[in-house]
Amino acid sequence: MAKIYVGQTNLQINFSLGADVTGHTITTASVRRPGNSILSWSLTIDDASNGSASFASLTATTLNTSGTYYLQPTITFSDGTIISGETATLKVFKAFE
Repeated sequence: MAKIYVGQTNLQINFSLGADVTGHTITTASVRRPGNSILSWSLTIDDASNGSASFASLTATTLNTSGTYYLQPTITFSDGTIISGETATLKVFKAFE
């Protein structure tokens, strides 16, 4: 896998949610950035029955700090059930690293 660098765009981050998410109403990923600030990304469900989702809305400021990002997908269903997926890590490098 190629390295991901600060400011990179044109990148899709894929999530395997590990469950059928048919009937979901909201799908997000909580993202803890280097420095511990937390933000939320809206995910696109690519295949509900297989639980695959992605985030492709990267701008030059989305990954603007080098270090480790922690990503945890969360799915909310119409009945109020909330399921959090396994946390993944994403290492972002400074230029020339």
